[in-house]
Order: sequence, then C-alpha cells, then structure tokens
Amino acid sequence: MTTRRIKNVLTWCIKLMPLIFPLYFLDFQIYGVPFTAVEVLVYIVFAGFILSGMLPRKIARDKATILIALFFFAAVVSTIIVPATFYDITGTFVDSQRTALGVLKGWVFMPILYFFMAWSVIRDDKDRKHMIVAFAWSAIWLSIWGLLSWTEDFRARAFYESANYLALYLGPVCVFFGIGFLESIKSKLLAQNALFLFPGILVFAAMFATKSYAGVIAVAAGISFYLMLSKNFTRKFKFAFAGLVILLCSFFALSQISTEKGKEFLEFDDRSSSSARIQIWHASYEMITQSPLLGVGLGQYQLNYQWKMTYLYDLNTYEWLIPHPHNFLMGIWLNFGLLGVITMLGIVILAFSRTKGHMKLVLAAMLFSVLVHGLFDMPFMKNDLAMEFWLIIALLL
Repeated sequence: MTTRRIKNVLTWCIKLMPLIFPLYFLDFQIYGVPFTAVEVLVYIVFAGFILSGMLPRKIARDKATILIALFFFAAVVSTIIVPATFYDITGTFVDSQRTALGVLKGWVFMPILYFFMAWSVIRDDKDRKHMIVAFAWSAIWLSIWGLLSWTEDFRARAFYESANYLALYLGPVCVFFGIGFLESIKSKLLAQNALFLFPGILVFAAMFATKSYAGVIAVAAGISFYLMLSKNFTRKFKFAFAGLVILLCSFFALSQISTEKGKEFLEFDDRSSSSARIQIWHASYEMITQSPLLGVGLGQYQLNYQWKMTYLYDLNTYEWLIPHPHNFLMGIWLNFGLLGVITMLGIVILAFSRTKGHMKLVLAAMLFSVLVHGLFDMPFMKNDLAMEFWLIIALLL
C-alpha cells in the first residue's frame, strides 16, 4: 500500500471516528490497566498518523496548540498533587492516584490526541461536513437506543447511568438539526431535505424524552445564537422565531408544572434537583476558595465534596454521590486548577474568534449550546463528552 493510500485511509478513520464516540462502555483491561475500544482505536490511528507524517508544521506554531499544551500541563500537575491514598467519608480506602491517572489518560490525553488528528485533516468545509455528519449519526443511533431504554422515572437514558448524560451528548446535534430545519424553511426546500431532517426528529424526541430542562434550554440558546448572528434571515423571520421559541418554552414549562419532576424543580426547601444543585454549588464554591490555585486534583471532586458537605450540611445533605459540580467553570477549576480555567477560557475564546462563514457559525452555535448547558451541568469530564467537545473545537479552529 502506497504512502498516499495509507494517509487517505487514516484520514477517513479520523473523519468517521465520531460515529463511535459513545462506545466507550466497551472496555477491557491489559495487565490491570483499563482501556476502552474507542481509546485503543485512537492510539492505533494516532501511531499511524505520526509515522506517516500527517501532522502539519503550522499546527505546532498555532496559538491554540500553546493553550492546549498548557491545559494538558495543568492536568498533569493536577494529577501529581493527588495523594496516593485517600479515605472517603465512610472510612473506605480509595486509590485516588489511580483514579487521577485514569482520568488523565481517558478523559484528557486521549481526547486531545484525537483533537490534533481531527484538526490536521480538516482542509475546508467539506471535511467539516463529513465529520459533523458522522457525529450526528452517532447521536441518531444513540437516540434510538435512548428511546428504547428508560429510567425508573421514565426518562430516556440509553446505556448511561443518568438521562442527563444522554442530554449532554445530544444537545449540540439537536442544534445542528434545528439549524438545518430553519435553513430548509428559509430556502423552501423542506420537502427535498426531509430525508436528511427526519433523523433529526429522532434526536429531538430523545432529547425531550430525557426530560433535561438544562438540555432544552441549551438547544434553544444554541439555535437562537445562530439565528441572531446569521445574515441569511430577515429581521421579521428572527422575531417570528423568537416568538415561537418563547411559545414552545412556555408550552414545555406548562406541561411540566404538574409532573413530579416539575414540582421538584420549583421546590427549594426540601430535597429536589434545584435544592441539591444549590448545595452542590455552595460546596464547590467553598472548595475553590479553599484551594483556588490548584483545585482538588484530577478526578477527586466526589471524595472532597462528601467531606465538605458533611462539614457544611451534615445530615441535611441532599446528594452524596456527585462526580462533578454541575457547572462547567467550577468543574474545570476544581479538576485542573486556575491554570486550567485560564487556558480553557483562552481555547474557547480563540475558537469563537475564528468563526467565519456559514459552517463555522453552525459549529459556534453548537459550542455555545455546550457552554449554556455547562451552567447547569458538566459537559466535559467524561469519555464521549470530552471527545465531543474537542471535536467541535477542532472543527472551529
């Protein structure tokens, strides 16, 4: 096989890899070290990628590379500061260093490797479209799984422990299909694009079936972001869409008021998702003020959270098993320290600053929805969510 053909095969492997982002649950161990199927595939493709000389020199000199290198450095420091042993609130021994190394390997190092490969093979909007479509199809088959698998409180979840994880993954793809729907209406090609848009109905159905309020808000925010900045729509159309969003959101809110989840959302004096989040944010803020420079260490949030909640609320704590602080900024700060926050903000700002053209505006809207969702949840610290985030950044850069 010629070098050119090898590079072509590797390029398509990189472009199509978003199809299998959610398959991280296919895991195994090699000499006691855990790996996922997606992770191993990334390592194999990256080895071929480097050996074939596919990494452009211009990337090494780009501002984004410097920021990401500093972010990874922050992750390494946040791993080093983790103690070798730790005891949780029940007195059970925890191998905290092993946990930190696992997070560094699977949630930071591996997704960043994929980011550099994805960034390197993108030449134009055609390449971006290939990768977005592959990403969208991963959400489509995941949505079908979600609609066939429900939690005890009737929320779509697929194979995830929580329906919120499914909503986090589907959000940017909902924005993508929502924008496609609006563009089809504008160009009067809705009937011709029906075959393309029909899978989007499945993704939206799964999103609503997760009953994630944060997810619905994030999708609406992402589509609105695109519409407000796009020059392809008249002011009349934009106002009409804004009215439609308000109407749909009002209808959705009214439909949820009588539900158990809706009642819990408005309950602040007893255990509910809202009151629990307030406690979680309070404890997270206290942890940040206690260690503003380094945070608590990579993957150590839940252990430290339980001790902090015991100190703050004792027996009145609503939630004990919380892996992340339900907030993107707090999650980055506590896991990666202040340097991680600064570099992550720099990466996001740089990505938005390079938004030029229709395709990149769509991607910027997808990233905006992720950030809005990040006000209420943590759309990063997880295998597939990290891959999703770095893919969108790579496509924007």
